[in-house]
Amino acid sequence: MNYRDINTSIGEVAAALPKATRIFKEYGIDFCCGGHRSLAAVMKEQGLPLNEVYDRLDQLVNNTDIPFDQMSSPVLSAYIEDTHHSYLRKALPEAAELLNTVLRVHGSKHRELFEMYQLFG
Repeated sequence: MNYRDINTSIGEVAAALPKATRIFKEYGIDFCCGGHRSLAAVMKEQGLPLNEVYDRLDQLVNNTDIPFDQMSSPVLSAYIEDTHHSYLRKALPEAAELLNTVLRVHGSKHRELFEMYQLFG
């Protein structure tokens, strides 16, 4: 994928380089609803420093072992498991503890917290 191509969409870049969304956020580039738009056109429209943004994307490419769109299904699955699920194994119990505290302290006045608790569980 050539993100320097004037026809490459923001969504294509985000799909191939998910960490690019962090860069897009920093520069105010809409990768959600505006994902269908050309990255080059949006940067020009917003007066963003093209070379600076492209250099930041180059750094991501150079720090990524294999582009996600070229990973086999088992390799991509293992990457997701190792990267994201390990984080969730730590974060979800912490979130559950916080939710339990909020429910215990504020549940009598905010019945909607019980629905949140059920949905979280």
